[in-house]
Amino acid sequence: MRSLVHPVTVIRRRLQIIKQLFKPLFCLWIIFFRSFKYEEAYLTQYSNIREARRAIRSYVHTYNFERCHSAINNQTLASYHYPALLIDHAA
Repeated sequence: MRSLVHPVTVIRRRLQIIKQLFKPLFCLWIIFFRSFKYEEAYLTQYSNIREARRAIRSYVHTYNFERCHSAINNQTLASYHYPALLIDHAA
């Protein structure tokens, strides 16, 4: 006879597996989200969802393309991870 396992236990086990598989990505997400909360979300009161989406889009662009990150020698994330995409085609 098969023993029954509580559904919460199953979910916890699956979450642990997912957490181990995606731990590096999860850590990066936590760092980004903490920055976003303290630099944008907590400082701004949006009047509607469209304004909030526009501000979030702008923050994400700034975070990836304009903001220098000390962990990667004060480079932007885009220039560190995708330097070939940022080549100036005017040259």
